[in-house]
Amino acid sequence: MAASSASAAADGSPELAGGASGNSGYHLPDDPVVDFWRQPGIAGGECAALRDQGCAHFKEGRFADACECFDAAVRVKPECGPFLWQRGIARYYAGDFSGAAAQFATGRAVNADDTEELIWELLSLYGLLRAESPEAAAVASDETASRLEVARTLLRDVEEPRPALRVVQRLFDGRMAAAALRQLLLSGASGDLLPCEDAGSEALEDLSSQDLFYLWFYLALFDGEVEGRPEEAAEGLRRALGAQMAGEDFMRHVARIHAQTRQ
Repeated sequence: MAASSASAAADGSPELAGGASGNSGYHLPDDPVVDFWRQPGIAGGECAALRDQGCAHFKEGRFADACECFDAAVRVKPECGPFLWQRGIARYYAGDFSGAAAQFATGRAVNADDTEELIWELLSLYGLLRAESPEAAAVASDETASRLEVARTLLRDVEEPRPALRVVQRLFDGRMAAAALRQLLLSGASGDLLPCEDAGSEALEDLSSQDLFYLWFYLALFDGEVEGRPEEAAEGLRRALGAQMAGEDFMRHVARIHAQTRQ
């Protein structure tokens, strides 16, 4: 996932700040999403302005207004659609899990190795399962379960280079237990985060505040949205939001919004 635009850089292009591939240590070289928003004709244009307005609405909890801005951005410039991951986030918190899953799946077409986009697609599909009525469950849940398995397989195949997100990847693709991650994060001790046979090992050491934010936030999402453990999720959110991070980060606003909407 790429960053949201926060301010103008010295060269007039949007200053990127925010998601796990933003400018605060998680940005990967040659990120197609970041590259798209820096293109001449895109940076500083109407599409980017509508994206920024949508992000501002989201931060204030106005999900419908955010979705309207993101949809307008796509109408202005349809090619921006797959790169507008914030649209999927806004749809998720608006309760449109089908639309959110569709947005993240579209993003895969241009950035197949985006760990976070796949995780949010999984979260959206779990949201669909939670929202399905008993009458629809017999058919719809089978289809959704099949889509979940496809997304898990795609997630497992991503070669994620960032250690903290590599741990999160394995949490969501089923190769790691939430309890093991929680215990090690609480203890602060180095150890094997990935006890499953095919997962290799990952040491819990030399973690930055940003690493801790992402580990706790995604653990909270897994606890609350996937496994239905609200108390553990609330504790994870508290610890994620307590991690001190430099600069603007859109995902920190997502964590704050999540805590507010899940009270």
